[in-house]
Amino acid sequence: MVDKPTEKILDATEKIADGDFSVRLPISRDYEKYTHFDCIMANLNEMAAALQKSEILKTDFISDVSHELKTPLTVIHSYATLLREEKDEQKREKYTSAVMEAASRLSVLIGNILQLNKLENQSALPEKTVVTLDEKLAEVILTFEEKIEQKQVELICDMEENIRIFSVESYLDIIFNNLLSNAVKF
Repeated sequence: MVDKPTEKILDATEKIADGDFSVRLPISRDYEKYTHFDCIMANLNEMAAALQKSEILKTDFISDVSHELKTPLTVIHSYATLLREEKDEQKREKYTSAVMEAASRLSVLIGNILQLNKLENQSALPEKTVVTLDEKLAEVILTFEEKIEQKQVELICDMEENIRIFSVESYLDIIFNNLLSNAVKF
């Protein structure tokens, strides 16, 4: 009687250890009549479901990050190629600006990824400071000024002055950058 549940559990744990998070162990009893083995199997099912969800999120995240990194790299490569062949000084300046903007965007993306990694590993607890929201937002808006003009988008920002909060400044940078980037793009 003990061999059958332990064999099922052992088989399931081996599959999970090999990366198969779709494993689910059938439990034939109602919850009120669970044995210790049923509880273990239910916990394994929950663990496998959580790992499967985590794996999907990780895969989606890597796909999104790859796409986000590829875009500025493509811009840098394209404009660097044009820059090499261009004789007109005005166009060279324009191409150089595009390369610098894409490199800056790439740098921000990589910084955000590193920050997320530190948070995930809890290796760096962020330091909270007093941040003035309107000043922080104005800083970020300045980095998007050229893109806003190029897209001919009107930015209306109605915020009270001197609103101070206790927060992690780098998180606000990430949030404001993402919001403005998406607003300008779409």
